Amino acid sequence: MPLNYWARRGIPHVSALRCIYQTLAVTLRTKSFHEMLHVQHKALEGHPYGGAYLLFRPTVILRDPELVKEWLVKGFAHFHDHVPKPDEKSSKLAGNLFALGGDRWRAVRTKVSPAFSPATVRFMHRTLEGCALELSSHLQRACGAKSEAEIDMKSMAKNCAMDIIGACAVGVNCNALGDPEHCEMKPIVEEIFGITWRSSVANLLTYIHPRLPAWIRFPRRTPEVEQFVAALTRRGLQMSAEERAGRRDFLKILVESREAEKLAAENCG
Repeated sequence: MPLNYWARRGIPHVSALRCIYQTLAVTLRTKSFHEMLHVQHKALEGHPYGGAYLLFRPTVILRDPELVKEWLVKGFAHFHDHVPKPDEKSSKLAGNLFALGGDRWRAVRTKVSPAFSPATVRFMHRTLEGCALELSSHLQRACGAKSEAEIDMKSMAKNCAMDIIGACAVGVNCNALGDPEHCEMKPIVEEIFGITWRSSVANLLTYIHPRLPAWIRFPRRTPEVEQFVAALTRRGLQMSAEERAGRRDFLKILVESREAEKLAAENCG
């Protein structure tokens, strides 16, 4: 049985019943996924690694920093196929780097690796600095001449993060800090990264069987999310073709990579 997977191998683990209870709590949104991981991580204290379960599926939890480093640095080339195979027919967003596996994962990883080189990160850091200055100005305006001011820092940090994502990912100004009520990206980002009933049910179906959401055609995201991301990407591509040479966002780097591939193919031909 899957629920005695770790016990049969003599590996320290969190009990299956406890894991099932925690998984259902996450699905019912009484506990966050990160809270569940924290509880399981603490339960394995004293061990470099251990086992747990996502409902019925065995999972590994690494606790030792050196072991984590080993997997994320030296062994990262093998760090794939850790989620169900994406259903790219029903969702274009499903075929992202975090969901791909095998040869396709390696090919995409090779293409996007230049986006995280030291030189590129320095360019993006300048963009981040600009967003930080905007945050500082926004705080000064919010406080004004008052000695005390009540500010929703969680909301402000979320809006600042949206501005950073928009600028660094596709080179667009979301203006979430300046005008959060009319920021098109805000509800989309909240649906992608937030915990919704749709995502909770989709996760539960995946835990029962990795292919179950695809079989019953239950998408994790609404069509509006896919349409918005597609429109935002087209907008970024148009800006990439028209804008200044100094722009250095993630989408711009992918465009350059695609153009370099085309040029190499033409030269070979």
